[in-house]
Amino acid sequence: MAVMDTKYSAPAGNLLARPHDAMALVCRRKPADWAVAELAKARQAEWFPGARHPEAALSGLWLRFGEWDRAHTIAQDLPSAEGSYWHAIIHRQEPDGWNAGYWFRRVRLHPVFAQLAKEARRLAGQRPDARFTATDAWDPFAFIEYCAGPASKAGSPAESLALEIQEAEWRLLFGWCVRG
Repeated sequence: MAVMDTKYSAPAGNLLARPHDAMALVCRRKPADWAVAELAKARQAEWFPGARHPEAALSGLWLRFGEWDRAHTIAQDLPSAEGSYWHAIIHRQEPDGWNAGYWFRRVRLHPVFAQLAKEARRLAGQRPDARFTATDAWDPFAFIEYCAGPASKAGSPAESLALEIQEAEWRLLFGWCVRG
């Protein structure tokens, strides 16, 4: 799954343009070796010039390519809502619902929530068999429960929907972090 946004720097854009697996709902896959090698060389000033939250963006990239420990190491030390948000996603994928909830409570109401709620409603409307109730306001706690419950069944419509929502969430949060 390639991800591309023309607003990304050349190094970040090139990395995301390469085909790669979607993020799993549970962090169990081996990190992509080629991505780990590229990210190990990443310099924030070059990868995220003028970004709002360059360290948080780097945490998001590590997470995207399956390097849970490096993503966690960065996110847990960031005092921002963005650091807490990445930290919450990491614990949702662990899966540790209680810890994910703790970090989402620290996020409070994030600016990407409104757009994420719209995306989740659109995606859920396309998959009524997945049985996810998306509301006008994004509820990260309901999504934690959904990922731990119905979406935890491999190959189910609920898992497919959760993966699509998680992809939208990643794209929106990463985009928020890299914009100036």
